[in-house]
Amino acid sequence: MINAMPKTSDRVFNATMQVLENNFACQRKKIVLTLQSPRLNQIHFHTLHHWKATMEEAKALIETGFEYVTDMENIKLFRKRK
Repeated sequence: MINAMPKTSDRVFNATMQVLENNFACQRKKIVLTLQSPRLNQIHFHTLHHWKATMEEAKALIETGFEYVTDMENIKLFRKRK
């Protein structure tokens, strides 16, 4: 059904980066007010990018035979399975 619609742009969402950033900031502000957690204001697009990369690296380690042990000073520790 979606493929039958006329294609007017190469983009999926026809918005500029500035529009996306403003929308993200507005949604973040709503969440901060709802949850009363000002630390959420520290989350940016860049933060999400690094978080996703970290999760993919951890998944790759587990797939290659390492196992998750614990967190120590905000660092995830893995060890090789015996």
